[in-house]
Amino acid sequence: MDADDVSLPHRFARQIPLIEAGADIVGSALLEFSDDRQDPRHIVGRRTPPLAPDEIVTYSRFHDPFNHPTVVYRRSAVQAAGGYQDLPLMEDYLLFARMLANGAKPANVAEPLVHYRVGAGAYARRGGMRLLRSEIALQRRFRELGITSRTEFARNVLIRGGYRLVPERLRRFAYRRLIAVRGERGAGEGSPPSR
Repeated sequence: MDADDVSLPHRFARQIPLIEAGADIVGSALLEFSDDRQDPRHIVGRRTPPLAPDEIVTYSRFHDPFNHPTVVYRRSAVQAAGGYQDLPLMEDYLLFARMLANGAKPANVAEPLVHYRVGAGAYARRGGMRLLRSEIALQRRFRELGITSRTEFARNVLIRGGYRLVPERLRRFAYRRLIAVRGERGAGEGSPPSR
């Protein structure tokens, strides 16, 4: 989490029992709020990750299956996967995929447990040559580790790499329409945090 994101008061009461029950990494849905309004109750989107363990693993071959600000994990599972490795702007995704490839047991909670601030620069940070280079390096690592097939590698470089190069306005549209679920459907869920 960044300092301006907001955990709901019961976040760890929902996630820690899953760790205690045997999960190695647990994330949740999140609600996005706009930087323009400075109000975590002004929801502009919702991101709900895959929930079933096999769906989480399958999804990880194309997209990060966890909303990284929501993640808690077992330290031993992180260490067993080799810990964080340097890959600018992609360290979390690389770690989570390596944990899954190493046999870590995943879980995601459908309930939004974090309010995540989406600032004006969020869409600019999702693109550009620097991120494209990291994307290609990430996909090469996935291929080397056997996380993806040759076909999945080509698909990911084409689609995920292409997304990094489109103009920011188109990237914003694609993210809002294809990745984040509109806030109108998720705004009533979870209680708004006090700030």
